[in-house]
Amino acid sequence: MSISTKKFEAEGITRNLPKFSRFLEIAALASGQQISMRGLASDVGLSENTVAAWFGILEDTLIGHLLPCYQRTLKRKA
Repeated sequence: MSISTKKFEAEGITRNLPKFSRFLEIAALASGQQISMRGLASDVGLSENTVAAWFGILEDTLIGHLLPCYQRTLKRKA
């Protein structure tokens, strides 16, 4: 049994495979775009906390990675 399989089972995802499968499909479609946890949760039919936790699992298992949005910083004058 792989580490990722153990992690998924520990989080109880294996009991909710249809929703997790839908989450993966929508997350894949949003690849490279800014993600709204609320919008994604609405599309899948889950809570924002669950979607955020599932993204955390994808990061923990090195399957996915969330990049922070670009934010312009103030330039200091010397």
